[in-house]
Amino acid sequence: MDLEMEINLQLNNFKNNLSNKTTFHSIITFFMEEIKNLLSINDCYMVQFHKVQKIYCIEKFISKDSLTNLYTLSQNEMVPGNCIEFNNCINFILGNKKELTFILCCEINNEINSYQRLLLNMYGSFINYKIEQMFLSLCLIDELKIYNPEKDYPSWITQFLLHLAEKERNSLEQELHDTILQEQIYLNHKIEHILSKNRDKMLVDDLAEVKELIRDNIYYLRDMCNEIRYPFLIQESIHQAIGGMFQCTELRSNIKVQYRGTDLTCELSEELKINIYRIIQELLNNAIKHSDATMVNIELFDENQKLFLNYSDNGKGMDMVEISKDTRSMGIFGIRARIKSMDGSIKFETSPGNGLKVFGIIPI
Repeated sequence: MDLEMEINLQLNNFKNNLSNKTTFHSIITFFMEEIKNLLSINDCYMVQFHKVQKIYCIEKFISKDSLTNLYTLSQNEMVPGNCIEFNNCINFILGNKKELTFILCCEINNEINSYQRLLLNMYGSFINYKIEQMFLSLCLIDELKIYNPEKDYPSWITQFLLHLAEKERNSLEQELHDTILQEQIYLNHKIEHILSKNRDKMLVDDLAEVKELIRDNIYYLRDMCNEIRYPFLIQESIHQAIGGMFQCTELRSNIKVQYRGTDLTCELSEELKINIYRIIQELLNNAIKHSDATMVNIELFDENQKLFLNYSDNGKGMDMVEISKDTRSMGIFGIRARIKSMDGSIKFETSPGNGLKVFGIIPI
């Protein structure tokens, strides 16, 4: 393998692994391990520099050379993304959050070669971009807290928050699938292997019971992963995607779903498909958990550049006055937020004993 190909492979692996890190702690921990492996060093440490008070906050004891090195850094050098080498030390300027600058410091024993230096600079750039985006998002969320929750958010804010929520769902689904679910599948195979070689009836009976519990867990985890992920929506039509959801609903409840969907004359964006899927998903979850419904009717069609979603069930209904007092109850707040993010309108009709009807209209 030539050097260019090896570098590209290293960078691709780094980016792919970094994409799964969603917290500041997980990003920094990942970055530290990558640097240790690349430079064959034992330790790195985080430093926070307060730009106003000119104070360093260091998480652990460090050498005199490292401390001297930190105090030689000028504020002009503390630009996010910079990688500064000095006196057997490397300082990565990771990012700024308000008055704080975050620095990752590494003490090195050997001279860095050109290959390592190139990867270090590229790694630092990727990490800086990831952290800056995270800090910008956190600052925006802090600013949103000043809004009165009783008033409407601008639609772009709702879109942004829903997009963040979908990214978190994806990360959670991948984590569940790649770790817990795979471990359960491994345990299931392990028990099958033990059962095939053992004739002790009491042990076989006990293991068979454990095996059934593990199989239930596997089914539950797969069901959960299918419920929270959305990438398949990109390849499938919206009718196919929600059709699979209806089958799952009928399997895990006593609800019969009747669906009428016409061929759409307009192509739906990925964002619109995800929002429609989540709205129907929330309505069905509400029917399963709260309504005591046995029949659900759903219509989805388009007309005059508008998408129409109609829902009705034969459940116990709700008190509209109580819903008005608590708009977050039973997912109603989330459904309204999704419709609003698409500049659509929605109407709920319900009363105790008379089921629930929902009429949504979304411009395409």
